[in-house]
Amino acid sequence: MRQLPRVAAAVVCNAHLLMRITSFQDGLFGNLLPLFALQRHLVNELDQRRYDLEVDVEVEFRQTTFRIPLCPFKRLWLEKLLKQALLRRQTAWVRHVLLCKPSAASSSLVDIASQQGDIEMLEFLHSRHIRGSTEALDSAKSLAVVEYLHDRQYACTTAAMDIAALRGALDIVRFLHEQRREGCTVLAMDFAASNGHLDVLEFLHSHRREGYTTMAMDMAIKRRHVHVVEFFLRHRHNTNNTGDDVLQQAAALVDGHSDLPPVNVRG
Repeated sequence: MRQLPRVAAAVVCNAHLLMRITSFQDGLFGNLLPLFALQRHLVNELDQRRYDLEVDVEVEFRQTTFRIPLCPFKRLWLEKLLKQALLRRQTAWVRHVLLCKPSAASSSLVDIASQQGDIEMLEFLHSRHIRGSTEALDSAKSLAVVEYLHDRQYACTTAAMDIAALRGALDIVRFLHEQRREGCTVLAMDFAASNGHLDVLEFLHSHRREGYTTMAMDMAIKRRHVHVVEFFLRHRHNTNNTGDDVLQQAAALVDGHSDLPPVNVRG
């Protein structure tokens, strides 16, 4: 039996070099074969008229098992499966799949990772040239994520500051105000007031000109955010559109007369 030439044998026996060479091959990792076989089986066995059918399947990976909905008849079934996996924070499995199926990546993965504040996942996706939509920056969970996306020239909308105000993320609100030009809407102050974020409310009042609607006072009273109601009463020149009944409710709440019936929030 002929022996391999010494050079060839050295290549075959070098695990690191062999791994680099085989990384250029198409195909699936062995532990993904059952999933793809299951998808084909479902397509063959189930009623194809039920295009939106979801089947809960079990995925085993690195000694853990998780359940995930699979849409076998969807053309982009794997792309949708990856989104569901990332929503369930199965980041290691998502990375594993993308290493052999990069075509299954979508901008939604970046958006989800941003919402979860997962910088490591964002870095992995960007290293594979996968970019997100404006939703990534609009719904970024932390200032670190906002700065990361900002440095990579991501666009956003006014929803970014509105959502940050809703969550009480003053650091994000300040950054967007100082570093971006998209601004916000009246919803920023409305949301901040509704959730009792006085620091955000004061910042927006001092630095922005969008203002707020009657919903801000209504919700602050309804939710008994006394400190927010006090803020509005101190700036009564901005509450000209607020009815006398609402102002009465506000004053009563601040004075400690919380036994009055809650204000009817205007729709």
